[in-house]
Amino acid sequence: MSNDQVVSAQFDLVPEMVTLTVNKSGRGDGTVTSNPGGIDCGQVCVATFLKDTQVTLTAVPNVLSVFNEWRGSDCNGNGTCTITMDSDKSVQAHFNFILNLGTD
Repeated sequence: MSNDQVVSAQFDLVPEMVTLTVNKSGRGDGTVTSNPGGIDCGQVCVATFLKDTQVTLTAVPNVLSVFNEWRGSDCNGNGTCTITMDSDKSVQAHFNFILNLGTD
């Protein structure tokens, strides 16, 4: 260097990420998806989201199955499940077979 030089550097914060794990249980079967995307069970049941993201899970039973309920991480009941991802979370989607197969 023959002259004085000015150097600057910019450091960006690394966003904090948290993990959502969805497990399916019961004798039935179905799919679980998330909004925003990332969870699409049958294939991928673990996704990473920015901390404090609001994630809505939807369970759809397959033919001859019924979705019973959510279990874990602030979810309960059998509608959609909305979670604020303020830490790592784990949710269970419980599916059963339809018991009455009559043709009435």
